[in-house]
This record gives sequence, structure tokens and C-alpha cells, in this order.
Amino acid sequence: MGISRIFRKVPAEPGDGVMEGGVSVGEALAWTEGRKLREALELPLSLEAISHDRYVEMSRLVIDEGAKRVFGMLSKEEKKHLEKPTDLFDDELSGETPGTGDRRG
Repeated sequence: MGISRIFRKVPAEPGDGVMEGGVSVGEALAWTEGRKLREALELPLSLEAISHDRYVEMSRLVIDEGAKRVFGMLSKEEKKHLEKPTDLFDDELSGETPGTGDRRG
């Protein structure tokens, strides 16, 4: 099942929105067409992980304590964003119906 089925209500025209990392929503949905869910989930996992790592690095590099706190909070938010796609990915790998915990078969 392609991930675009999960997000049918998301506009798929180029210019209709931009995801993390500057990826357009339309391009991301087009990229998922014909791919298995496990493969399609690699995109959001990668984008969120890169964003998390960037905020962690920025919090290490800035001197200002307020900025350190902001980047620290942002990195924690990005880590939370990884939870759902990671769970779906793990379900897919284990043979469970994604998001249900029920075994397929």
C-alpha cells in the first residue's frame, strides 16, 4: 500500500505546501506512488531525523543560553515527530497491520 492512500486529503499539486527539508508535498506524494509502505516511510523518517540532528548540533554550537534552550526544545519536538512513522515502520517490518498491532496473515 502506498503512503499516499493514507494522506488522500493532502493537496498533491506542486506548490501546495512544503514539508520539512523544503520538500514539496506534491513531490513527496508523487515519489511514494507504487512504493510499499515500508519504503515510503523512509522519507519522513529521514527528514525528521535530519531535523532532529540539526537542532541538536545547533544547540551545541550557540553560546546564548536562551538559544540553546530553544534548539533543545525543537530537537525534542522533532524526536516526538519520529514516533508515529517509526511505529508504522516497525509494524510493517514485524508483519502487523500498520497502526493496529494486529498480525497480518
